[in-house]
Amino acid sequence: MKATFIWTAVFLGLGLLRNFTLSIEPSREFVLVQTVSGNTAVIVRSNGATYFIEKSGGCQSLSEFAARRVVIDSSARFLDTGSKLLLPEVDQTCRIVASRNLEPADNPGS
Repeated sequence: MKATFIWTAVFLGLGLLRNFTLSIEPSREFVLVQTVSGNTAVIVRSNGATYFIEKSGGCQSLSEFAARRVVIDSSARFLDTGSKLLLPEVDQTCRIVASRNLEPADNPGS
């Protein structure tokens, strides 16, 4: 009886640890590149939310990805500190240094 209680507690503890670990794993999401200009771009999430992003110097091929999908790699929340832009087809990665949510009236592609 005592051994059963101990094993139950161990399995419950491991289950809680697993849930905590899953919640801090990086999140990758495909987004549509709407427009690109230099080191800035407008991207659209699958839910329709539109964002203006500024990237670091990498991802030289981003201008070729207008109207195509790329990957945003975020550590926790979408576009939080440390997020990266990935162009898997050309094996390029760059940091996103600034971002802001565009209201529908701000969206230059509308």
